Amino acid sequence: MSISEAELNRDEKILAAHLSDMVEDCCKSFRPCFTFFLTERECVVAENVLGRLCGSEDTPCFLAYGGYEGAQRRVMGIFPPYGEADFSLFPITAVKFTYRREDKLSHRDFLGCLMNLQIERRLIGDIICDEGKAFALMNDNAAELAASSVTKVGRVGVKTAIADKSDLIVHHDFFKETSASVASMRLDCILASAVNISREKAAILIRSGGVSVNHIQRESVSHTVNDGDLLSVKGFGRFLISADGGETRKGRLHITVKKYL
Repeated sequence: MSISEAELNRDEKILAAHLSDMVEDCCKSFRPCFTFFLTERECVVAENVLGRLCGSEDTPCFLAYGGYEGAQRRVMGIFPPYGEADFSLFPITAVKFTYRREDKLSHRDFLGCLMNLQIERRLIGDIICDEGKAFALMNDNAAELAASSVTKVGRVGVKTAIADKSDLIVHHDFFKETSASVASMRLDCILASAVNISREKAAILIRSGGVSVNHIQRESVSHTVNDGDLLSVKGFGRFLISADGGETRKGRLHITVKKYL
């Protein structure tokens, strides 16, 4: 996914400049450098910037890692030329919370608790909630603070500790799946079908900047959506688009829309 400099907002331009400085520091010190946790959009920006700066043999290499496979919020690591990129070097620690299975705690509950400790959002990665337990991926120093400080989340008592290596951290996405047929893979057609609105309303939403494809804002109604693309739609949520290539008798295209729950 390519993002031009013109598509970057102010904060993303600051991030791009910071990454450039990190590459320079890494080359001078021959030590790896790490960002804070980045959003999915920021990861796309970072990969574009570092892809341009680290394209030759004698330049640093880079990796994105969020503490477990499939993480959404990730840290970008920049490693010295001729060195080896290693996931174990990332300053990421998993904090485990355990509580009664009948107590229901959400991502928002844990995030609010951690931020009440004056831990900045950029020091917190993904938070994965399950029955009776949850994991928060965090910057090493912030993880130590959380592990030693959190005894309650909301009104619920919890036991908090640094996660063991034996703890398997898995994030499960839940979807509501629907099937549809569209005239074409144009963005306005796909969006109208995904969120069940008219193509005219879909076009207005796109042109107003309310739609991103794979974390890149798209304002062209004729942008082509591909199999596996992720649509983020302001006010409606996120949708994963699958196209099996089949056609109806009238020449319309079969698609599957999975809405994240």
